[in-house]
Amino acid sequence: SKRIAANTVDGTKGAFEKPPASSADSTYFSAAPFLFGKSHVMKFRVSPVARSLDEPNVSDPNYLRNALIKRLKAEPVVFDFAVQVRDVTTLRLETDIENASTEWPDDFVKVARITIPMQEFDFPEQRVICEELFFTPWHGIADHLPIGGINRLRKAVYLESSKFRNLPKEPSSPH
Repeated sequence: SKRIAANTVDGTKGAFEKPPASSADSTYFSAAPFLFGKSHVMKFRVSPVARSLDEPNVSDPNYLRNALIKRLKAEPVVFDFAVQVRDVTTLRLETDIENASTEWPDDFVKVARITIPMQEFDFPEQRVICEELFFTPWHGIADHLPIGGINRLRKAVYLESSKFRNLPKEPSSPH
């Protein structure tokens, strides 16, 4: 089989960005593709409309959570949802679908705005609910099915992770 390697390392983006002040300040994206109906595929990106001017408090191990609590008490958080769309007839299976590190040259097109309203959510009962949730890209419609090798792998990992999260917790050590 052919070995796939990164061609360049760009220190101006990716893992080399400074930590965000809040999880509401990060851009999220799908490196792996999804179906977009019967004849198209897509990758998506969710970008904050306004980032916080606060400095991240990385000395706090829960700083992302605490910053989101503070932010949502003061204002809504707004993201733009954009997609890159490709016709299935123009795809190269090995690179465009099976290699999640392939960047598509297509422009992202904004298709929606996501608004998370101001709220208080830091309550013990909400934490219990949160711990019982489990995320998977397969909680969706068939027309947006995750595709490609990375997504196939994610499915198995997410299901096993969900099983593990729901096991009884180990007792804390008294020391």
